Amino acid sequence: MTDQTATETDTTEAVELPTPHPPAATEDVNGQVPNETPEAEPGDESDPAAKARGEAAKYRTRLREAETERDALASRVATLQRAEVARLAGEKLAQGSDVFDVGRTELADVLDADGNVDPALVGERVTELLASRPGLAAPVTTWPDVGQGKPPAPPAPARSTWAEALSRSPLAVEASYDQQRD
Repeated sequence: MTDQTATETDTTEAVELPTPHPPAATEDVNGQVPNETPEAEPGDESDPAAKARGEAAKYRTRLREAETERDALASRVATLQRAEVARLAGEKLAQGSDVFDVGRTELADVLDADGNVDPALVGERVTELLASRPGLAAPVTTWPDVGQGKPPAPPAPARSTWAEALSRSPLAVEASYDQQRD
């Protein structure tokens, strides 16, 4: 047993664990750690690596800005597409947004291959929704007659023929004209 204990102790002592912290660097007079590799100034064109890093950083920044703008525009397009689907569904539903909320329709389900809203697909989804939930249909409105009773019929105009007009004397025509005005 003593031989085993001695062997175990020897193996434990031989294994070194890595130190969790790197050794501290020496500080200069101002209390700052000096850089081991001096980097070139941003405007210094003599260091090609610094120039390449600066250019890469510029492109990464532009990439992030473009991605942010793309995501914002994609969100706006999706919002407009949802509004168009709700408008189309609102022709048959009391609330057009019910096609998403109650019908559990996803926007991708009503888009065609080009990414545009397909009115036929929206109509199919609305028809399916109304078949399962007819209470969601838009109410049918009929406009009642707002007048009081039946309106009177306009008086029939007096008809005269050409023969009557030619047979009358100008004085008779003038007299009948005066009677019609009164």
